[in-house]
Amino acid sequence: MLAEPQASAAPPTFIPLALPPPPPATTEVPAEPGLIEIDLAGGHRVRAAAGADLTLRQGAIAALLGR
Repeated sequence: MLAEPQASAAPPTFIPLALPPPPPATTEVPAEPGLIEIDLAGGHRVRAAAGADLTLRQGAIAALLGR
């Protein structure tokens, strides 16, 4: 015995959807003179004084990258 298609009782209803506005864009803060700024993948940013210890900077970047 084959089932016969049933007619739906009411057509689907449209439900309006309202989304909140997007958050405002962040303003970029310019780097100060003598400051090194490195933007990494994943949204991380490293800022260090130009004379900061190289090993310390490398360690901070490695930690942010998960290495």
